[in-house]
Amino acid sequence: MELRKCRRRIGTAIVVLVLCMSFAPVLAIAQEPWRAGAKPSFLVATRSLADPIFEQTVILILPPPTNLPLVVGLIINKPTGMPVQKLFPAAPALKGHTEMAFFGGPVELTEPSLLLRGSRQASEVTPVFEDISVTIDPTSVAGLLKDPKPARDLRVFLGRAQWAPDQLHAEILEGSWYVVPVQAKFVFSADPASMWRTLVGHAELQEVNASPGGADDAFALLRFARALR
Repeated sequence: MELRKCRRRIGTAIVVLVLCMSFAPVLAIAQEPWRAGAKPSFLVATRSLADPIFEQTVILILPPPTNLPLVVGLIINKPTGMPVQKLFPAAPALKGHTEMAFFGGPVELTEPSLLLRGSRQASEVTPVFEDISVTIDPTSVAGLLKDPKPARDLRVFLGRAQWAPDQLHAEILEGSWYVVPVQAKFVFSADPASMWRTLVGHAELQEVNASPGGADDAFALLRFARALR
């Protein structure tokens, strides 16, 4: 009888271990995309993130600010329903644009930011990756919007997301975010509604593959636990 109880306890412990292996955010731990020189990254909300502002969001992490110890990013998959031409009716850069402004985050909602692809105004923007650049400076945004063709593509964001580095690091460790490499095709996607589902699925698959031993070892442990019962 005592041997049977012992075997059951071991089996229960193995099940708990497997669950920890399965659900810990292995992909995100120890990654700090806000560090200078870090590879460009998306923050992708995990399924467990229930914050009404950030749930099911994809955030492009921007290059570190030179004057502030903050992590800054733009939510790239939340259009607002407000046409950019209504926000800036006299802006030559937005003439003929039919798309909506995007909700970039809860900080400074009245200040627009611009993401640009193929910008001709190198001095007024900050490179992000490939030919994509950004400005969150109101003076630079105003200057760029006066140019009839400041870039091949541009997208307007209202507000931004930002954290203290320790705060974001803690959120990643608690399982709120995946950190995944950027892909240019998502930044100016014509279908932002599907972006989160696609990226969170990829992140979950990478998480399983990155787990110690992978999924096969987890299933092997479960089979062993059942045999002990």
